[in-house]
Amino acid sequence: MATPSGGILRRKNGRSLDNAIKALGDIELDLRNLRGQGTTASLQYLRFISTAETSLAWAFVREDVEGLFHTPRFFELLRLESPGELMNRLVVGEIEARLEELSDLLSDMKLRRERLGQITEIVFVPDTNLFVHCNPFDELIWTELSGGAPVHIVVPLVVIEELDRLKRSGVSAVRQASRESLRRLESLGMLQAQSANLESATIEILEEEPYHLRAPTVDLEILETCSEINDASAGGVFVVTGDLSMIVRSRALGINALKVPIGWNRDD
Repeated sequence: MATPSGGILRRKNGRSLDNAIKALGDIELDLRNLRGQGTTASLQYLRFISTAETSLAWAFVREDVEGLFHTPRFFELLRLESPGELMNRLVVGEIEARLEELSDLLSDMKLRRERLGQITEIVFVPDTNLFVHCNPFDELIWTELSGGAPVHIVVPLVVIEELDRLKRSGVSAVRQASRESLRRLESLGMLQAQSANLESATIEILEEEPYHLRAPTVDLEILETCSEINDASAGGVFVVTGDLSMIVRSRALGINALKVPIGWNRDD
């Protein structure tokens, strides 16, 4: 997997995968057309950079976009006072290098979009609260929430990180529940396999994009995951939570939310 010259190219929060793919694809096409213009590209490449940075900065973090294009060859081009053989060689080399990185990034994003698009079941995205305060997730009857329709559970990586944090801190009951949930996930083979089967659903831990800008809070990051899946998959997507605040946040963002049923909580 290619890494941009600046290090990373992170998609902004709230920018859909489809929109980011389109922005990246448009710039890649423009650059391919520029490559086909031969030596005349020397005079147009710097103008292209300005346009490309503006277009990509809508979907990606600006400093990352600048890092993609502001390479040593780019600054050498800026120092040249007039077109010539040296400028032509620099531009040709720079176009080829940028195309390779753009193409690899675009391919990675399309593969993620394609994989999420293969999900046809109703998708439930549980928040950390469910793993801590509800009965063991693999013993719950998830089809109670779907009216009997097939269910696929997607656990965002940030939830796993929260459980890892909680298993070492907080009150004793929370530590114990967090450890138990992590053990059960591991016992399902989730460290080796992409997904596993439960009695009433399938489940997976969703890896993040290689270069991903995290939302400012865990709840918003979970909802960002819901939006990403909702844009790509064929089934409905619901965040499942016992927290009223999470339900309010999801409603504000246009994301479906389900409150855990009576009887799912450990103390019911």
